Amino acid sequence: MYHLAASLYRRLGRVEGYVRTRGFDNLQQTQMILTALQANGQIARREAASLCQITERQATYLLSKMARQGQLELVGKGRSAHYVPKHTN
Repeated sequence: MYHLAASLYRRLGRVEGYVRTRGFDNLQQTQMILTALQANGQIARREAASLCQITERQATYLLSKMARQGQLELVGKGRSAHYVPKHTN
């Protein structure tokens, strides 16, 4: 898939097209995951990948990073593994 330069979209007056084709940045992905957790209480790797429109490998990296930063906690292993919000006392 090819992406046109932001400057071309600007000249065409279609900045939203550039944003749409570039996808979501890490901050947006993190926020979408946190919002999903508020609604559902947990999220699996596959769900995060679908939500953020990324590969499962990218979702694994993103969720692991959020866990290392203290935002999430991994529960379980293998196919039943999922993430929940990290509870702070």
